[in-house]
Amino acid sequence: MDRWIADGRVCALSRLGIDHFQQVNDGAGFAAGDELIRSAGRALQEAATGHARDLDAP
Repeated sequence: MDRWIADGRVCALSRLGIDHFQQVNDGAGFAAGDELIRSAGRALQEAATGHARDLDAP
């Protein structure tokens, strides 16, 4: 993180929970739970990337 700060980059750390994840994991299986986590990660990455692009716009 020190390197990111020295380079002038922005860094953020977030922790979140997925509502009813345990029910999905237990009811539909670990593969479904894993896919839910991947899907949530992609959605967050797309949202963050889009927001970063908006900040760079003139």
